[in-house]
Amino acid sequence: MFNIRRSIFYKFMTVVLIILVLNTIALSIIYLSYGKRYSYRLYHDKVRILLSFLRFTAAYGLFVGDEDNLRFVSQILLKDPDVIFLSIVDKDNEISLHMGTEISKEFFPDLSHPDSPDIVMRTYRQGQNEILLACSRVYGPSLSVKEEHLLTEEEPQEFLGTVCIALDLSNLLEVFYEIRTRVILVSIIITFVAILATYILGRIISQPLKDLAEAAQVFSRGRLPEPVQIRSEDEVGELASAFNAMVAEISRSQEELRRYASRLEELVQKRTKALKRSLEQLRRAYEELQQIHDLKARFLQKASHELRTPLTVIKANLDFILAYEKDGFDSDFLELLEPIERNVGYMQRLVDDMLTIVRFQDGRLQLERKPVRLKDLILDCVNQLRPLAGQRRIIVDVPDDLVLPLDYDRFRDVIVNLLSNAIRFTQEEDEIRFRVEVTDKEVKLFISDTGEGIAHEHLPHLFEPFYQASSRKGGTGLGLAIVKAIVEEHDGWIEVVSEPGRGTTFIITLPKEAPHAERGSHSDR
Repeated sequence: MFNIRRSIFYKFMTVVLIILVLNTIALSIIYLSYGKRYSYRLYHDKVRILLSFLRFTAAYGLFVGDEDNLRFVSQILLKDPDVIFLSIVDKDNEISLHMGTEISKEFFPDLSHPDSPDIVMRTYRQGQNEILLACSRVYGPSLSVKEEHLLTEEEPQEFLGTVCIALDLSNLLEVFYEIRTRVILVSIIITFVAILATYILGRIISQPLKDLAEAAQVFSRGRLPEPVQIRSEDEVGELASAFNAMVAEISRSQEELRRYASRLEELVQKRTKALKRSLEQLRRAYEELQQIHDLKARFLQKASHELRTPLTVIKANLDFILAYEKDGFDSDFLELLEPIERNVGYMQRLVDDMLTIVRFQDGRLQLERKPVRLKDLILDCVNQLRPLAGQRRIIVDVPDDLVLPLDYDRFRDVIVNLLSNAIRFTQEEDEIRFRVEVTDKEVKLFISDTGEGIAHEHLPHLFEPFYQASSRKGGTGLGLAIVKAIVEEHDGWIEVVSEPGRGTTFIITLPKEAPHAERGSHSDR
């Protein structure tokens, strides 16, 4: 429901009614004020005319002493219903003639003084009546002039007396009060008619807007309203047409959205079923892969243990023969023993690497972290592999005071592995460089060479167990996998950047400090 005090209809009615009431009041006041002034002016003009006639008659009567003529004229004037009395006062201020209502002499103004005005008008109340009294000086020829010069303009005029006439204003006021009553009545009728017309006009104007507002409220609650039935051709009709067009367009859009949502739901259901099937296939593949991985780990562990004992026996016997019984065999036999010794050593290293991989994967290999000078560890590895480096330049650009929490033996295996790979895949004139970048929380170790580089298709698989980018250089394919495992056990990671013909760079990122749980103690893993 709409609040009437907030509606356009209420505002329209209020404004129009205020204007009408104020206009009616103003017009009534102006009309009544003007009518009253006009009526008073008419009475003033009337009393002036009567006074002029009486003054002329009195001038003649006073001059010749014809009292009968004065009385006759006075009776004629008293027949006017508005005239209540008239008086003639001589120059000695004595009343010569008074006809009509009696009045005290004190009401008459004294106009005998030469400086007195010719005409004086005043109003006063006598009981319930309001009276307009007008008095005028009367002039005439001197009483000593000859008769043949009577009333000629050439003769000097002298003051003969005063004439007064009084009009009753009661009739005027009664007419005025009647007019005022009628004006008020007409104003009330006009106001009522204006209110009725304003109400009808306001309903005609506001009802379409109310219908539009109700439809908009229905729309704001999420429901589409029925078309607004407004047939006017004004701005409100245009607004209703635009609103109906908008509702129709939204209805079409919602219908299209429902159809699209239905199709989308069907498509989602199909894709969900397909995704479930794919997830089930992935789950089975993962389980199979996990089983294969477990089988591989158990195989590697069992094979390593099974091969290690006989290889140890074979190696011990070969070492004994070569150390103590060498003189009892000819050179051809000794040449046969040398490849056997070399391959037995290769097999032992392969078994050790496989055991290391299995231990890392099972989480059974623990690290002993201690503060280690990184440069000392690298120089130790360089000195160990110096005979294999030949003429290659090995540069160690590492600060002397850089100390990291490392397992010395395990991280030494990392450096030896990467350095031996760099030596194997470079020429005598190439260069191998160690350098670091230190930040607030981590250290980056770069091991780069200017060798032949690695093809791009090998880089994603380089750290996978048994993967070899080049088989012509030998190796087991486990070295980089072990390197990656050791670095990750140190809470770091390793990356490789390489371009064929431009060399290879391995980047090891390590934390500057060991995790809180491992500081100053062995790893709990």
